[in-house]
Amino acid sequence: MAELRELVATTGRVPYQQLLALLRTCSPTEFTRQAKHPLLVGHKLYQGELVPRQTMKTGTMRFNIVQIQEEMARQKLALEEARNEEPAAASQEDSVAQAIFVLRKKLPSKTLPNIFTIGRASENDIVIADYAVSKAHAHVTVSFNSYTITDLSSTNGTTIENQPVQPNTPAQLAAGTTIRFGRLGFVFMRPVDLYTALMAKLHPA
Repeated sequence: MAELRELVATTGRVPYQQLLALLRTCSPTEFTRQAKHPLLVGHKLYQGELVPRQTMKTGTMRFNIVQIQEEMARQKLALEEARNEEPAAASQEDSVAQAIFVLRKKLPSKTLPNIFTIGRASENDIVIADYAVSKAHAHVTVSFNSYTITDLSSTNGTTIENQPVQPNTPAQLAAGTTIRFGRLGFVFMRPVDLYTALMAKLHPA
């Protein structure tokens, strides 16, 4: 049986289909043994694949005309931005938004064992190849099973649940929260939660 560490690329990214194949032969206990820390799951992948679909309501839905107009305006703006965006950049962002990154140390490393560096440069533990991300963007620190994230004075900043992280000031990370590095969002998922969500996809009720 393959192990998670064998699937992880030098960027820290794990191929989605190979991860699914691993989970088919892996118990929750075994997976959490292999994935010792939470994973960064691309927000688009999380929303598209891992969030349970809402059951359709049978009652009549009430619409607010102002809300409809606002939503139409947002969609129009998003469409215009997409048209103006360079295709290569859009494709790259879409790819990263559907990625899964594993918190693990890249060896050899210049940082402490409990610090995981994140950035565009290849020497980071997690390499996010997008120009919205600084070369040395942030790092995650683990201490007694508690996690914090520190923005390293990045150009486009880091947010937790849309709240800016002050540069060089550790901010607490809770499981299930959304972190953004510039425009790119990731959900900070515990291994057991990711396992449960992916198994539900593999074996729908």
